[in-house]
Amino acid sequence: MLILQPKLHTNRRLVVAACLLLTGISSGLAQHASGEHGQSAVPGGSAAQEIHGSMAPGMDKMLAMQPSGNVDKDFATMMKMHHQMAIDMAKTELAKGDSKEMKALAKQIIKDAQRDIGKFDRWLDQGKTPG
Repeated sequence: MLILQPKLHTNRRLVVAACLLLTGISSGLAQHASGEHGQSAVPGGSAAQEIHGSMAPGMDKMLAMQPSGNVDKDFATMMKMHHQMAIDMAKTELAKGDSKEMKALAKQIIKDAQRDIGKFDRWLDQGKTPG
């Protein structure tokens, strides 16, 4: 039986989560960069296009971001953008969605994402460097 130290286990979980997230972001960024925002292919009318389009400003910011050379800083900065996109999508769900279950989830996502953005901001404000 493999027993991991708590910190090592947490770090591995964070690395795996970041890799999965960045894989998804990479494919989305590639589609965005190619100009294939999918709006012409989005079924469901203007509300569906709006929720899909709510990601565009955040994707533009991610594409424009220059790597700092500090993986931790870049991770925190990009995760802030990712969380803001989640907030924007959740706000569209609240305004245009019909499902009570999805609206409740959207409210929770907004609350959680705002909390996490605060954590990233506090970490970035400390000016930490690797090591």
